[in-house]
Amino acid sequence: GGTTQASALALREYLLQSYAGLLDFIDSDLLINGDLFDKFSIDLGDLLRAYYFTSDWLHAHPYVCLFLANGNHDIEKDSTKTSSFDLFAKLLQARFPAQVVVINEPMVLPDHDAYVIPHLRNQEIFDAALAQVPEVGTLYLHCNYDNFFAINSDNSLNLSEAQARKLPAKRIVFGHEHQAKT
Repeated sequence: GGTTQASALALREYLLQSYAGLLDFIDSDLLINGDLFDKFSIDLGDLLRAYYFTSDWLHAHPYVCLFLANGNHDIEKDSTKTSSFDLFAKLLQARFPAQVVVINEPMVLPDHDAYVIPHLRNQEIFDAALAQVPEVGTLYLHCNYDNFFAINSDNSLNLSEAQARKLPAKRIVFGHEHQAKT
């Protein structure tokens, strides 16, 4: 919002180059904790560039695993359409089947003492998934933390402080949050 066509293009270019630059510093497994694109559908040119950056990174690091967890912008409740994130993930899985894991449901990350709950369809399903969290070092979620405005919104799941205190995890890392908090 609040951009011109030229500034929006410059911002997209900046974000893509930042992503490529970030990959240059990573030589271990990587979890993208939802909303890589922050929109359900993005420009196909941007998607292809992100794919090529990621593909080159995976090719250069054949020993790493890329975990791709769904975020709230990556799925639509009643849609039969494929999101840009889903297409990105399917292309990468086709080329790197042993290295790319798509996380649509809660799962343990093997060898990482971690558990991931991606964005789920609604708060009720999310709450049920929270009740199944095993004892882990790190729990990765794609939701809000203790956000009054997200309590009744399925598009933005919420973890209350009371729920967080009951979870059997040493650390909780949130995707979705737009402001850093500790």
